[in-house]
Amino acid sequence: MAQFYDLCVRSPFSGGQSSLAEIVKAGEKFGFSGICIVDNFRDLAGLGELKAAVEKARAGTKLDIAIGAEIRVDSVQELKKVVEQVRERVEVLIVSGGDYNINRAACEDSRVDILLHPEAGRIDSGLDETCAEAAQKNSVAMGFSFKELLNSFRKQRAKILESIGTNAQLLEKTKGLGVAVSSASSVWEMREPRQLASVLTALGFELSAALRMVSENPVWILEKNRKVLAGKRITEGVEIVG
Repeated sequence: MAQFYDLCVRSPFSGGQSSLAEIVKAGEKFGFSGICIVDNFRDLAGLGELKAAVEKARAGTKLDIAIGAEIRVDSVQELKKVVEQVRERVEVLIVSGGDYNINRAACEDSRVDILLHPEAGRIDSGLDETCAEAAQKNSVAMGFSFKELLNSFRKQRAKILESIGTNAQLLEKTKGLGVAVSSASSVWEMREPRQLASVLTALGFELSAALRMVSENPVWILEKNRKVLAGKRITEGVEIVG
């Protein structure tokens, strides 16, 4: 049976509108095997509070709850600094894109797991073939966020759809890694995994590829990082067994 994961549900400690208990209940209802609770980070303030809350939430559910960081920065230099600070303290590291230089730097950094909405605030998709090839080489996943579509209208939605379609073509061309996430700030923005996949099929992905973006791909990201954090994964293809 497939395991379904949503790797970006926003924390109540950084703008999220639902409690962890409400998020967990919704995750169970929608049939997820696990979710990742993410916080916005420029530094480590508040990470301890989030971890304590997640540990408490884990005790009352079979849902696999991971802890993630969503990084929003203004420069490549700041990106590198925050990635260095946060990488070994979270299970999923997401970069919120927009600026082309930040998008490219995220694609070129193997410590980054997911690049979200690279088109934000732009007139183009935010990525080119150079970025997509770097992302594929470094196993940086291209993230497709349901919330972007949910909270957009008319011309803005049309522009987002166009950008997502362009980046979907780049992903297919370079055989890169993709994940679909809700980016939900409340339980009302969470969706069933098959609904997330259905959005991707509407954008041109094959159903099998779309389903991998809510199952195999996020599971691979999470398992890889947990092995690294446990000291069991040295580098690509090199792991400590036993």
